[in-house]
Amino acid sequence: MKRSKPYLRPVLALALALSLTLLCGCGGKAETPKTEPAPAQTTQPETSGQAVPAQTTTPAPTPAPTPAGEPQSAADDGAVCVNSVEALLEAIVPGAKIVLDAGRYNLTDFLADYPNTRDLDQWNDAHEYVKLQHAFDGTEVVVRGITGLSLRGGSEDRAATELVIEPRYASVFVFEDCEGVELSCLTMGHTDGGDCSGNVLDFYNCQHINLRNLDLYGCGAYGVSAMGGTGDLLAADTVIRDCSFGPFEIYSGAGEFRFTDCTLTGSEGGGDYEPEPGSSLAFINCSFGQEESNRWFFSQEDGIARFENCTWTEATEYPDVGLPELPDFDVTKLTPVDFGETSLAESIWTGCATVDPKTGQYWCMGYYSYLSVTGPEYCLLKFSEDGTGVLDYGDGKLPDFEWHYDDPTTVCLEFDHLKAYGSLYRGSDDTLWFVLQYGDEVIWYF
Repeated sequence: MKRSKPYLRPVLALALALSLTLLCGCGGKAETPKTEPAPAQTTQPETSGQAVPAQTTTPAPTPAPTPAGEPQSAADDGAVCVNSVEALLEAIVPGAKIVLDAGRYNLTDFLADYPNTRDLDQWNDAHEYVKLQHAFDGTEVVVRGITGLSLRGGSEDRAATELVIEPRYASVFVFEDCEGVELSCLTMGHTDGGDCSGNVLDFYNCQHINLRNLDLYGCGAYGVSAMGGTGDLLAADTVIRDCSFGPFEIYSGAGEFRFTDCTLTGSEGGGDYEPEPGSSLAFINCSFGQEESNRWFFSQEDGIARFENCTWTEATEYPDVGLPELPDFDVTKLTPVDFGETSLAESIWTGCATVDPKTGQYWCMGYYSYLSVTGPEYCLLKFSEDGTGVLDYGDGKLPDFEWHYDDPTTVCLEFDHLKAYGSLYRGSDDTLWFVLQYGDEVIWYF
């Protein structure tokens, strides 16, 4: 390779800097020399996880390639501009301002290079804040322990910058133990539709989340999932649409959740929200689709959420808000049964109700706050002979559990992150009942 003469290096460096600034597309308009017009950019084919500039008619000299994993340039406000998935992930550090150039980015095209546990372990050992983890049918990205991260698209038109992932059981992005995360001017979703269990955005134990000018679409099971102490999540001018279960799920919240000027439409159901002490949910100037209206229209007067100047779609099917009568259900007439008298192995139980042990009040099947499940059409509890079991609640199922007897009257169910305990009872009409308890929750099956 020929080397440039010394007196040409300043000129070449200036030309390269101008080319990179034009490619980034997020640092404001580059200044045009007064003596001649700035050359336009040419279109190059899209590569794996790589965005491309828009096509123009005037060809331009091809700039030197940016090394993989390095930012392309810096925006006027000090943000780092990137135009590949790898560069994006490498730029995620505390306090980072990142601008993702306009284009469509397939995370899976990049993650496909990490197909096994050893490859993932090598990546994770080398990266403190961005981890890769297996989902059921692929790999997803987890951002962990970040404070003060801003990620925005390269254009105020959110459709111009899109992040997608292929596995339906993987989330597009997962945030854990983060604070001060801002996402804006982006479109996110999965490449394939249909049922799924991966969400678009997952937040676990995160605080001070700002979502602005986003388009979050399904599948995802939910557009936004907030769990494990997440709070102070504000969404504005954002569309959440076409999700398998609903636009959002909020459990174990620890602060304010507010949606302003948002559109929630096209999903299979309304949002799921479990109030916690110190948490609140509000919708201001929001628009709801038909299924979202069916759910939340009947919740405006119960204090669960606050609605201001919202637009609803007329419900065509009205939910049954009454409580069904349980078959001969009277806890005062139930007697304990030892497991020696009957076996749980290969048995199936139908959920009936959850009961407040202090007041005796019950809710129809599906209100299981400790399992983060609300309103399924049915609930089945299955025990297998090999010591495993499944809790199937209609819209999906929880991870399999393992079960064993603690004593002649108690069985222990061990899920991934919790334990529940159950006992058998017999009713006055000889019906067998199974009661499952976790903390103060009491759930009855027959």
